[in-house]
Amino acid sequence: MNAPLIQKRKETTIRRSLLNNMLFLVTVFGLVLLTATFLGAEHIIGNLSRVLIGQTISRTEAEVRHFIEPVESSLRIIEGWVGSDQLDPTEGSGGPELLLPLMKAHSQLYGVLVVDPDLRVLQINRLEDDWRMILLDGAGAIPTRAMFPDRAELGWTQLDYQLNPAERPWYQGALETPDAELFWSNAYRFFSSELPGITAASRVTGPDGRSWVVALDVLLEDISDFTMHFDVGYSGLVLVTDGVGQIVGLPNLPAFAVQAERERAYLKHPTELGFGLANDASAAFQTSRTGTVALEPVRFTSDGRAWWGQGKWIPVSSSRELFAGVLVPESELLGNIRQIRILMVSIILLVSGFAVYRAISMARRYSRPIRSLANQSIRISQGDLEQHQPIESTLEEVNHLAQAHSRMRDGLANLLKLEDDLQLARQIQQKTFPRSFPASDHFEIAAGSLPAEETGGDTFDVLGIRRDGQIRIDEAKPEEVYFVLADVTGHGMGPALTASQVRAMFRMGARLGRPVNEIAAQLNDQLTLDAHGGRFVTAWMGNLYVETDTLHMLSAGQAPILLYRGAKDEFDVLGADAPPMGIMPTSEAKETRIVRLHSGDILAVLSDGVLEAKAFDGERFGQTRVEALIRAHRKDSAEKILFTIRDELERFLAGSMPDDDQTGIIVKRR
Repeated sequence: MNAPLIQKRKETTIRRSLLNNMLFLVTVFGLVLLTATFLGAEHIIGNLSRVLIGQTISRTEAEVRHFIEPVESSLRIIEGWVGSDQLDPTEGSGGPELLLPLMKAHSQLYGVLVVDPDLRVLQINRLEDDWRMILLDGAGAIPTRAMFPDRAELGWTQLDYQLNPAERPWYQGALETPDAELFWSNAYRFFSSELPGITAASRVTGPDGRSWVVALDVLLEDISDFTMHFDVGYSGLVLVTDGVGQIVGLPNLPAFAVQAERERAYLKHPTELGFGLANDASAAFQTSRTGTVALEPVRFTSDGRAWWGQGKWIPVSSSRELFAGVLVPESELLGNIRQIRILMVSIILLVSGFAVYRAISMARRYSRPIRSLANQSIRISQGDLEQHQPIESTLEEVNHLAQAHSRMRDGLANLLKLEDDLQLARQIQQKTFPRSFPASDHFEIAAGSLPAEETGGDTFDVLGIRRDGQIRIDEAKPEEVYFVLADVTGHGMGPALTASQVRAMFRMGARLGRPVNEIAAQLNDQLTLDAHGGRFVTAWMGNLYVETDTLHMLSAGQAPILLYRGAKDEFDVLGADAPPMGIMPTSEAKETRIVRLHSGDILAVLSDGVLEAKAFDGERFGQTRVEALIRAHRKDSAEKILFTIRDELERFLAGSMPDDDQTGIIVKRR
């Protein structure tokens, strides 16, 4: 029988593999780039349209705001004059002196009307080259009179002019609008001049205590001056309509170069302008996925040409909005994209040729030392840190890489040893923390600490004692419970050593039964001698007398301390009683703060690693969030409350590494 044939896998050299892979990657990259260029054009155009149209809409909105704000401020000024009895619709006093300078300052103001409760009217109108003040009596007892306040010779002239404010929408709207708000009418043509405009009116309490109405007639020509002169690319358009679709800002089209054509187009719907682009744009806006008007870029075709359009509602008041629409031809967004594609193809071909040349050259020079370095890397990844055959090469960079390889090997060996030391230090530190807490029918106690690194600068301790002739530790039936939570500046090995020192000294003082303020004073003096490099310790210490439900405590820079009062369902936020430890010697022991705990009360002492923890966006976990968690879980055990805060903090950080150690103590009065 013939032996079965074993097919040998085809092998290749590093040089050939490098060359083949370089060619493959260059080819794939070129094809992907070309495909993205051709197929992603619409996406690119969409992004460009958002940028260009968004900037235009923002500019339009700012211009409308600039147009509206003087009207609002002018109305408020006139309201003040009415309230102070400086305007009189009967005799016209105050009109020329107050109202005329105000109107001269703002070109968009066409007329101002002040109507008293008896429908008597003081009115000033802007003429082509003059001003006219009119007085009208709603009851008809006083004839209508007019004068020209800007002329040298003043005099009244009888007019055949009728105005019943009660029949005007702006008057009715002002009376129905709440105090301190303005009423804006729809756009319309003014009765006396047929000019397009809009009226802003407000209700104000007059000197007689009754409701007066103040109104401003505002010309809309300034909005069209902006929309017709604002350049959106080379041939983009901007138009503004009121809340019912009437045009108040005309687009920049040759058809509106003549004043008469502009006058004819004002206050018409875009579909009434008589050209196809307006009809197609209106249809595209109305059929957008918003269901009303396009509030995001939409693409449509008009007369064989592709366009992009978007609109935005601009609030004028709580009852009125203006709508700004922007249209941009797609050809402007495309620009010279065809030339760009050709240029990109040429660049890809040149880069591919150069890459092939460089691949051949690099493969010849690097194959052998790179293979050796790769083999060494494999051995290092498998834990083999022994030095093997040295790398020999005429290339300076390869020699540097080989030297770095050697240093990396030595560094990894040191890091592995340091990692073992840190793990041991973490185990030692964690074992110093109490795993169980004193038991009592009066209280529940929970505490815990999570270091930001292998070792942390936070520490805590909870110790129960009895005083039966001598002081001894009793976790089962303690008479007193000593607490400490300390936070050393920084985190890591150095702060961990200081934290262990703080805990050891505190526990010694507690075993001697000393008051917490004396323990704090002794700790501070010792830390002042031992601390270096500006390091200090914030600490909270407490001594809980179980039978009397009283807590004697002292905070050295550790704040805030949160005390939830169950009977009132509110928090007492306690501040620090003394500066942090280790900064200056103690002149005298601070007085302890005495707190009586009642049923349902919860004391929460948390390090700044909890309260000041930051998410990816920079938001802090914060005191408010902790208070809400305690209130929501006030009926749970102390351990469940602490775990809830820890779990919520973990979700808040969403996988980001904490900046500081996280330590907390919860004491709950049953």
